[in-house]
Amino acid sequence: EMAHQLKDSGTKLVITVDVLYSKIFEVADKTPFSTVLVTEIADFLPGAKRVLGKLLKKIPTASVEPIKGKTVKRFLPAINEMPDDPVMTPRTMDDTIFMMYTGGTTGPSKGALLTQKSYMYNRHQILTWLDIEPADVALSAFPLFHIAGLALGGFTMTMGVTQICVPNPRDSGFLIKCIKDHKPTFIVNVPTVFFELLKNPEFKKADLSSVKWCLSAAAPFPAANIRDLESLIGEGNFIEFYGMTETSPGICCNPRYNMKKPGSIGMPFSDTEVMLMDPETGTSAEPGQPGEILVRGFQVMKGYYNQPEETAHALRDGWMHTGDIAKMDDDGYFYIVDRLKDMVIVSGYKVFTKELDDVLSKQPDVLMAASVGIPDPERPGSERVACAIVLREGLEKNDIQKEKILSYMKENIASYKVPKVVEFMDELPTSGVGKILKREIKKMMSGKI
Repeated sequence: EMAHQLKDSGTKLVITVDVLYSKIFEVADKTPFSTVLVTEIADFLPGAKRVLGKLLKKIPTASVEPIKGKTVKRFLPAINEMPDDPVMTPRTMDDTIFMMYTGGTTGPSKGALLTQKSYMYNRHQILTWLDIEPADVALSAFPLFHIAGLALGGFTMTMGVTQICVPNPRDSGFLIKCIKDHKPTFIVNVPTVFFELLKNPEFKKADLSSVKWCLSAAAPFPAANIRDLESLIGEGNFIEFYGMTETSPGICCNPRYNMKKPGSIGMPFSDTEVMLMDPETGTSAEPGQPGEILVRGFQVMKGYYNQPEETAHALRDGWMHTGDIAKMDDDGYFYIVDRLKDMVIVSGYKVFTKELDDVLSKQPDVLMAASVGIPDPERPGSERVACAIVLREGLEKNDIQKEKILSYMKENIASYKVPKVVEFMDELPTSGVGKILKREIKKMMSGKI
């Protein structure tokens, strides 16, 4: 993946930390870059800490070997070689500030071109909407290679907000220690990170009085888990956010102070237009009916790098086509129904997998669940619903448990939506930021028919 992104973007200069240098070394002969700048964790520590840290081996470090045909330099000496007068290059608001690669769920990842304008407008939209202040302290497990982590880090840095850095988002114990030691005023994570915190008994014992609000993004957050989290941080202090790489990232959010609706992604940010389009007719969806989310605003990317066809497909008539299906209620709040590509067609009927996931999340024995569509060998062109389930600790994975869950599903949804295949897993496959990878589940479940 790294080799693809470096090659696709035509990267000439790579900046990396020494402990990750081996990754660059491995792909060097497949990529066009000519120069590598290598920094180390100790570079910007005060002198005494840097010396003591190295002597006591408290600071991770790694060797840096030469790369044939490439120039490899240490970061600080290279910076010190630069002229005192800064290089001034004319820039406009339409110039690219970031090329962020998408997850590539439908093929190789694509470089979304975000501009000075899109980034700065979205910064203002989000900071104003959430009323973030310089005195705030942010705790987030989003990595900087994800648009949410990059945006949060950049947005808050321009405000002087303190951000607690998290090296391993899956270490709930470390996150709890951060809460105890640094007293964050808000916490931003994907749902799976919050789920891991809720599973840890120490989280329920922790002093959360400094936490004013928690925000979840990148995946749906079941209502039952919202209640569990708000029992610890206070009712009304949980916020759901919706965005994507191509929109810098914010599109919609529940208000921080006004009415919140559990399960809703809230309303569009200021100066943002959202329309729901019927994917079959290409016309505006009727009120209360599901439609694909189309967004128009300053935060939208200018296109995919060197991908004119993909750009033309995503940006049509001034609207960004998100691939997400949603409904809007009478108050203007939006609710994600499913990903367009995750919708399952069962004998001509549309089945939205998020609805099934929500129902499964309320079954007492289920800790996590994800539903997908797999080919139906008996009905060409049709699909079957399959679900992968992680049970709560201590429960046996057997046929009796499967029947119990299926009986619950039959009581709560239409018969054609009931899963035909149920598979128990120790954990669900997730991305680097903890987002459930339904495409991987689909591959695994397709072998069960």
